[in-house]
Amino acid sequence: MPFVGLQQYAPDLVPAEIRSVHVVEAGAITKSYTFMELFCDEKACDCRRVFVQVVSDDASVRQPRATLSWGWEPDAFYRNWASFPLDAEDLEELRGPALVRLAPQSEESDAILAHFRTLLADDAYAQRLIRHYRLFRRAVDRAPASETGAPHVNRAQRRAARALRRTRR
Repeated sequence: MPFVGLQQYAPDLVPAEIRSVHVVEAGAITKSYTFMELFCDEKACDCRRVFVQVVSDDASVRQPRATLSWGWEPDAFYRNWASFPLDAEDLEELRGPALVRLAPQSEESDAILAHFRTLLADDAYAQRLIRHYRLFRRAVDRAPASETGAPHVNRAQRRAARALRRTRR
């Protein structure tokens, strides 16, 4: 399941709607983070999730500083969507907000996740992410497969690939 930045399908939208967090200590901004939205570009996928790569304005540190996930549907949706039994960790990552287990994280990841939870407490921001997902999905589903760079993978193929990954753990 490849994830692609929102800017690939909505480049004009990103500058106006991207979210940043500034950490203030003693009245001065000490850190700034930009929350970059990524969505699955598999045709006909309906995972209803966003990945967020968080980058720092400090170019001297390894980027991204965190990779987060959030899904807005109830647990039952993700259990059905996955088509195989999910353990608690799988469900937590699908539903989130959570750190993506297979993505590199930094020493700041837990603090960044806390900032993300604060952002999601603002219903307008949560609804913005859902709106961006729907906009992205419409663009991907209309584009020819050659433009998305992602082959069409059906549910059975996705299930088999996940089962194989589980056996390798």
